[in-house]
Amino acid sequence: MLNMNREIIVGVVYSKYDEKIGPKAFAWYPKNLSKSISSLVSLKSLGLLSTDQETLPRALEIISFPSINTKGLIKFFQIQDTERRGGVENCTITLVFHEQEDMIFYKYINNFREPFEQVVEDILLLEKQKAKIPDFSMIAQNLYNNITRIIDELYDISEREAQEFPQEPRSKGNEKPLRMYKVIVCGDPQVGKTSIILRFTNNAFKKTYIETMGVNLSQKTLEIDETTVEFVLWDIAGQAKYQNMRMHFYEGAKAKLIVFDLTSPESLENVKKWNEDIGANLKKTITGFLIGNKKDLIDEIKVTSDEVMQIASDLDIEYIETSASTGENINEVFYQLAKKLLKK
Repeated sequence: MLNMNREIIVGVVYSKYDEKIGPKAFAWYPKNLSKSISSLVSLKSLGLLSTDQETLPRALEIISFPSINTKGLIKFFQIQDTERRGGVENCTITLVFHEQEDMIFYKYINNFREPFEQVVEDILLLEKQKAKIPDFSMIAQNLYNNITRIIDELYDISEREAQEFPQEPRSKGNEKPLRMYKVIVCGDPQVGKTSIILRFTNNAFKKTYIETMGVNLSQKTLEIDETTVEFVLWDIAGQAKYQNMRMHFYEGAKAKLIVFDLTSPESLENVKKWNEDIGANLKKTITGFLIGNKKDLIDEIKVTSDEVMQIASDLDIEYIETSASTGENINEVFYQLAKKLLKK
């Protein structure tokens, strides 16, 4: 079993909103976690909640702390307090981890739900009992240890899965260099982002639309010339309700695929908005392709070549038409993207 968790997890912070001083780190683990980290985590996690918010996010959330190169897996909850304005106190319990290890948290986020829910129950009980800070620090330690165990198990599963599909052994001294690239796949809902990725990674096509819940991650390795290219594909949800989360998903991207539906003029119009959103959050320009999907629906196409090429020219991005249904040009997109990245 791999034991990489000590390099992944930074710490756990329990935060509460104090009416006088604002967000405050109340307890944390390990004990030597710096005050600057605990304070930053409290400020940003509780800052996501408005004081008049009636309902809290039920699901775990992932946010970024770029100034300390970390991210946080957060559970929001409230403590009933009739003496406070609104009758409740907003709280968070945050697991802080190194941002380069974020994939395991995005991909297996549901695996971490139960230990967070248990910790919230324990905290609410301690608050009711008016417990002292060391008791809350012990609860934070319990979460740290439970997440540590889960990560060990997940890495162990990943290792076994890799062994089920062994690669050809390479002779010593003749190994190809490996390049890994994060690719964000963006566009309006139902344009075919998930289907394009699924066709590429598994050579399959789903005819039933399933709303992407924030982000889905996939991996695929290609052999290009004398180099092994590993794509980590971030399928980012197009729904407006995920707008505030998307900025965290863009971080670290080396390439973009902006997808629109050839049968939907509105999805083409929104391409510029997607490109602006990516640029505004990354603060730089990254390479990629504009993809017109559903090429197979010939009788339903409602955009003209001139309209598409004008937008592609305005954005200075290459254009490819694909069909996730038939697989046309799907592999070509990713092979060409790999060549672009290697050339850079």
